[in-house]
Amino acid sequence: MKRIATIIFATILLVTSAYISSCKKKKEDANPNDGLTTETNEAQSQWDDALKISEDAINANGQSSRTSSYPAITLVTGSGTTGTITIDYGTDGLTASSDGKYRKGKLVITYTDKYRNSGAVITTSTNSYYVNGKHIKGRRTVTNNGSYIYSVVDSDSLGTAASYAEIIYPNAEGTTTWKSTRTRTWTAGYGTIGTLSDDVYSISGTASGVSKEGKAYTMTITNLIVKLECFFTYFIYMPAGGTIDINTTEGTRSVNYGNGVSCDRNVTFTAIDGKTYELSL
Repeated sequence: MKRIATIIFATILLVTSAYISSCKKKKEDANPNDGLTTETNEAQSQWDDALKISEDAINANGQSSRTSSYPAITLVTGSGTTGTITIDYGTDGLTASSDGKYRKGKLVITYTDKYRNSGAVITTSTNSYYVNGKHIKGRRTVTNNGSYIYSVVDSDSLGTAASYAEIIYPNAEGTTTWKSTRTRTWTAGYGTIGTLSDDVYSISGTASGVSKEGKAYTMTITNLIVKLECFFTYFIYMPAGGTIDINTTEGTRSVNYGNGVSCDRNVTFTAIDGKTYELSL
C-alpha cells in the first residue's frame, strides 16, 4: 500500500516541477502563478503524506506500537479487517527521523476492510494536526471500487466533497483551500504481489481551490501513466504519459508527458498563448 502514496506524491511533484521549469525556460512566458502552483503541490503532498502514514499504520494493524516509517507514535487500533486507528503525535509534537518533519496532533483512520478488497473504504481525518507549523484540516477518503479501481476524494473535515480542506499557514500568512477527486486504476502488475517493477497505474481527476493570495484555480489530470519500471530501472520519477492542465482566469497551461510507453524525461509544455516547448527535465 505504501507504493500508492509514493507514486502519487512523485507524480504531482514532477507535474509541478515541469510547470515551473517550463516557465523559467522562456522568460517572456514567466508564470504569474508560480506561487499558486507551489501551493497546489503542497496541498497535494500534505495529503499524500497523511495517506502514507495511514497506510503504514494499517499495515501495522495493531501488531506493534509504532509504524515502520514513523517511529515513536501512539497507535490504537480495532481488530480484524475493520476498525479505527488513531496516530497521536501529542500536543508537544514529534520530529520523525525518516523525513525530519515536525508533526503534532492526531490522524484518525477508519477502515471497513483490507485495502485490496473490493468495497473497502479508508478514511483519514485530521484532529488539531500540524506539520512544520502548518495546520492541516480536512479528510481523505479512498474507496476500492473493484477491478483495481480506487476513488480518492480530498474534502473538508466533515467529509463533504463539495467543501474544501485547508492549510492554515503560521504567522498569519494566509490559508490555502483544496479539494480533489481522482480515480487511480491499477492497470498492470496486480497479480505479482511480490514484484513492484511491473506495476502500472493510470491517474485521472480534478482539483480546485484558492491560494493564500486569493487566486482561484482548477486542475485537470488526464490519464497520467505511472510505471514503476521507470522508477526502479531508470530512476525516472515522473509519469510516462498523460497530461495535466492548470486553469486560472489568465488562461490554461498544459504539460504533456507523452504516450505512456517511454521511460524518459521529455515533456511538451503549452503556454497560455498556445506556444509549445519541448523540454527535458
